[in-house]
Amino acid sequence: MTLYPVVTRLCADHVLFEQIFREIERQCVCLAVGKGFDAKKLGAAICYLNEHEKSYHHEIEERIGSLLNKQSPGYDTNIYDLSGDHSICHREFERFRRCFDNGELHACTIEEAVDCAKSYIGIERAHFISEEELFFPYAIRHLTHRQWRTVNKLKALAEADSSLSPDAPALKHMIGVV
Repeated sequence: MTLYPVVTRLCADHVLFEQIFREIERQCVCLAVGKGFDAKKLGAAICYLNEHEKSYHHEIEERIGSLLNKQSPGYDTNIYDLSGDHSICHREFERFRRCFDNGELHACTIEEAVDCAKSYIGIERAHFISEEELFFPYAIRHLTHRQWRTVNKLKALAEADSSLSPDAPALKHMIGVV
Protein backbone atom coordinates (compact mmCIF):
# COMPACT_ATOMS: atom_id res chain seq x y z
CA MET A 1 0.00 0.00 0.00
CA THR A 2 3.03 2.28 -0.03
CA LEU A 3 2.02 3.51 -3.49
CA TYR A 4 -1.20 4.71 -1.88
CA PRO A 5 -0.18 6.97 1.02
CA VAL A 6 -3.74 7.97 1.79
CA VAL A 7 -4.67 4.33 2.43
CA THR A 8 -1.58 3.93 4.59
CA ARG A 9 -2.65 7.00 6.60
CA LEU A 10 -6.22 5.77 7.01
CA CYS A 11 -5.00 2.36 8.22
CA ALA A 12 -2.61 4.07 10.66
CA ASP A 13 -5.60 6.00 12.01
CA HIS A 14 -7.35 2.68 12.59
CA VAL A 15 -4.40 1.48 14.67
CA LEU A 16 -4.57 4.63 16.80
CA PHE A 17 -8.34 4.31 17.20
CA GLU A 18 -7.87 0.70 18.36
CA GLN A 19 -5.55 1.93 21.13
CA ILE A 20 -8.22 4.43 22.16
CA PHE A 21 -10.86 1.69 22.14
CA ARG A 22 -8.70 -0.41 24.49
CA GLU A 23 -8.48 2.54 26.89
CA ILE A 24 -12.25 2.98 26.76
CA GLU A 25 -12.71 -0.73 27.48
CA ARG A 26 -10.28 -0.48 30.41
CA GLN A 27 -12.15 2.53 31.81
CA CYS A 28 -15.47 0.72 31.42
CA VAL A 29 -14.13 -2.23 33.43
CA CYS A 30 -12.92 0.17 36.13
CA LEU A 31 -16.30 1.90 36.16
CA ALA A 32 -18.14 -1.42 36.41
CA VAL A 33 -16.06 -2.69 39.34
CA GLY A 34 -16.01 0.72 41.02
CA LYS A 35 -12.24 0.94 41.24
CA GLY A 36 -9.64 2.94 39.30
CA PHE A 37 -12.02 4.76 36.94
CA ASP A 38 -10.44 7.89 35.41
CA ALA A 39 -13.09 10.26 34.04
CA LYS A 40 -10.38 12.49 32.52
CA LYS A 41 -9.02 9.66 30.39
CA LEU A 42 -12.46 8.61 29.24
CA GLY A 43 -13.41 12.23 28.59
CA ALA A 44 -10.23 12.72 26.54
CA ALA A 45 -11.03 9.60 24.49
CA ILE A 46 -14.58 10.79 23.84
CA CYS A 47 -13.33 14.29 22.93
CA TYR A 48 -10.78 12.91 20.47
CA LEU A 49 -13.27 10.53 18.85
CA ASN A 50 -15.86 13.30 18.63
CA GLU A 51 -13.34 15.44 16.73
CA HIS A 52 -12.62 12.44 14.52
CA GLU A 53 -16.32 12.22 13.67
CA LYS A 54 -16.05 15.73 12.20
CA SER A 55 -12.62 15.21 10.70
CA TYR A 56 -10.97 14.36 7.46
CA HIS A 57 -10.94 10.58 8.00
CA HIS A 58 -14.52 9.88 6.93
CA GLU A 59 -14.37 12.69 4.39
CA ILE A 60 -11.46 11.02 2.60
CA GLU A 61 -13.11 7.61 2.73
CA GLU A 62 -16.36 9.06 1.39
CA ARG A 63 -14.40 10.71 -1.44
CA ILE A 64 -12.84 7.36 -2.32
CA GLY A 65 -16.33 5.80 -2.17
CA SER A 66 -17.82 8.39 -4.51
CA LEU A 67 -14.98 7.82 -6.98
CA LEU A 68 -15.56 4.07 -6.77
CA ASN A 69 -19.26 4.53 -7.48
CA LYS A 70 -18.36 6.53 -10.60
CA GLN A 71 -15.79 3.94 -11.67
CA SER A 72 -17.94 0.91 -10.72
CA PRO A 73 -21.62 1.96 -10.68
CA GLY A 74 -23.53 0.11 -7.97
CA TYR A 75 -20.48 -0.54 -5.80
CA ASP A 76 -22.26 0.90 -2.76
CA THR A 77 -25.39 -1.19 -3.24
CA ASN A 78 -23.86 -4.42 -4.55
CA ILE A 79 -20.57 -4.72 -2.67
CA TYR A 80 -20.12 -2.37 0.30
CA ASP A 81 -22.21 0.54 1.57
CA LEU A 82 -19.52 2.75 3.09
CA SER A 83 -21.86 5.68 3.76
CA GLY A 84 -24.36 3.39 5.47
CA ASP A 85 -21.57 1.95 7.60
CA HIS A 86 -20.41 5.45 8.55
CA SER A 87 -23.97 6.35 9.56
CA ILE A 88 -24.17 3.33 11.85
CA CYS A 89 -20.79 4.15 13.40
CA HIS A 90 -21.91 7.73 14.01
CA ARG A 91 -25.20 6.61 15.58
CA GLU A 92 -23.44 4.20 17.93
CA PHE A 93 -20.86 6.81 18.90
CA GLU A 94 -23.62 9.29 19.74
CA ARG A 95 -25.34 6.70 21.95
CA PHE A 96 -22.04 6.08 23.75
CA ARG A 97 -21.16 9.78 24.03
CA ARG A 98 -24.56 10.66 25.51
CA CYS A 99 -23.84 8.34 28.46
CA PHE A 100 -21.00 10.59 29.60
CA ASP A 101 -20.41 14.26 30.32
CA ASN A 102 -16.67 15.06 30.31
CA GLY A 103 -16.04 11.40 31.07
CA GLU A 104 -18.43 11.28 34.04
CA LEU A 105 -21.44 8.97 33.92
CA HIS A 106 -24.48 10.94 32.76
CA ALA A 107 -28.08 10.04 31.88
CA CYS A 108 -27.70 6.26 32.05
CA THR A 109 -26.74 3.41 34.34
CA ILE A 110 -23.26 1.91 34.50
CA GLU A 111 -24.53 -1.18 32.70
CA GLU A 112 -26.10 0.89 29.91
CA ALA A 113 -22.93 2.95 29.51
CA VAL A 114 -20.75 -0.16 29.29
CA ASP A 115 -23.13 -1.75 26.78
CA CYS A 116 -23.14 1.42 24.65
CA ALA A 117 -19.34 1.48 24.70
CA LYS A 118 -19.18 -2.20 23.69
CA SER A 119 -21.67 -1.65 20.89
CA TYR A 120 -19.80 1.36 19.52
CA ILE A 121 -16.40 -0.32 19.68
CA GLY A 122 -17.70 -3.54 18.12
CA ILE A 123 -19.32 -1.67 15.24
CA GLU A 124 -16.13 0.34 14.62
CA ARG A 125 -13.94 -2.77 14.65
CA ALA A 126 -16.18 -4.49 12.11
CA HIS A 127 -16.14 -1.29 10.04
CA PHE A 128 -12.31 -1.23 10.03
CA ILE A 129 -12.19 -4.85 8.89
CA SER A 130 -14.59 -4.11 6.03
CA GLU A 131 -12.50 -1.16 4.93
CA GLU A 132 -9.12 -2.84 5.24
CA GLU A 133 -10.10 -6.19 3.71
CA LEU A 134 -12.63 -5.08 1.10
CA PHE A 135 -12.95 -1.34 0.50
CA PHE A 136 -9.29 -0.25 0.33
CA PRO A 137 -8.09 -3.22 -1.80
CA TYR A 138 -11.03 -2.75 -4.17
CA ALA A 139 -10.24 0.96 -4.48
CA ILE A 140 -6.57 0.22 -5.14
CA ARG A 141 -7.53 -2.15 -7.94
CA HIS A 142 -10.15 0.08 -9.57
CA LEU A 143 -9.29 3.75 -9.16
CA THR A 144 -7.00 5.47 -11.65
CA HIS A 145 -3.75 7.24 -10.78
CA ARG A 146 -5.48 10.54 -11.50
CA GLN A 147 -8.27 9.72 -9.04
CA TRP A 148 -5.70 8.80 -6.37
CA ARG A 149 -3.92 12.12 -6.88
CA THR A 150 -7.24 13.86 -6.11
CA VAL A 151 -7.67 11.80 -2.95
CA ASN A 152 -4.07 12.42 -1.88
CA LYS A 153 -4.74 16.18 -1.92
CA LEU A 154 -7.29 15.58 0.86
CA LYS A 155 -4.65 13.60 2.76
CA ALA A 156 -2.34 16.63 2.69
CA LEU A 157 -5.08 18.74 4.25
CA ALA A 158 -5.62 16.10 6.90
CA GLU A 159 -1.96 16.09 7.86
CA ALA A 160 -2.14 19.83 8.43
CA ASP A 161 -4.84 19.33 11.09
CA SER A 162 -2.81 19.06 14.31
CA SER A 163 -5.92 18.51 16.47
CA LEU A 164 -6.13 14.99 15.07
CA SER A 165 -2.47 14.00 15.38
CA PRO A 166 -1.19 11.56 18.00
CA ASP A 167 0.24 14.62 19.80
CA ALA A 168 -3.18 16.24 20.20
CA PRO A 169 -3.93 17.52 23.73
CA ALA A 170 -6.85 15.12 24.19
CA LEU A 171 -4.58 12.14 23.56
CA LYS A 172 -1.89 13.42 25.91
CA HIS A 173 -4.36 12.83 28.76
CA MET A 174 -4.50 9.13 27.96
CA ILE A 175 -1.31 7.74 29.44
CA GLY A 176 -0.22 4.61 27.64
CA VAL A 177 -2.20 5.39 24.51
CA VAL A 178 0.31 7.68 22.80
